[in-house]
Amino acid sequence: MRIRERLLLIGIVLASLSAVAFGLGESQPPDELRPFEQLVGGAWYLETGDSYHVFEWGVGRRSVHSRSYFVSEDGDQLVSEGTWFWHPGADAIKGYATAIEMGIDVFEYTTRFEQDVAVHELRTWGPMAGDAPMRETWSFTDADHYEWALLEDRGDGFERIMGGRYERRPAAR
Repeated sequence: MRIRERLLLIGIVLASLSAVAFGLGESQPPDELRPFEQLVGGAWYLETGDSYHVFEWGVGRRSVHSRSYFVSEDGDQLVSEGTWFWHPGADAIKGYATAIEMGIDVFEYTTRFEQDVAVHELRTWGPMAGDAPMRETWSFTDADHYEWALLEDRGDGFERIMGGRYERRPAAR
């Protein structure tokens, strides 16, 4: 091995060791976001088969991105994109999503995890948005299924107004 090749090899090794020493390799999500790990990977299809979600980690696993699609014969249509992250000022997981063709344009989430349930306090804006407080829950029944429920505060408590079952399948891509 020539001197130039040795120096290049030493440089590569030092760069790799520095990345590990300074935490530049695969990072771990903040503890507050770890429950999202169960959503990353594959695609989550609604039992009707007409829509699905895909979740992936953002930079440094400091956020989780979602994309939602409607399934059609003409191809899958991206209808919403969102991001969740730990907000230290609010001391909460916050999420924001924008959407088309749903009657809701913007979703604002404050999320907490209660064992196997993601609980999202929800505010919405758009033509079909109402003023009543909303709550969305994702109850995980196993590693590849969760029950989704959308609830509305009717004044005497929350009542389910929509829902369904999601199943993880291999991603189509």
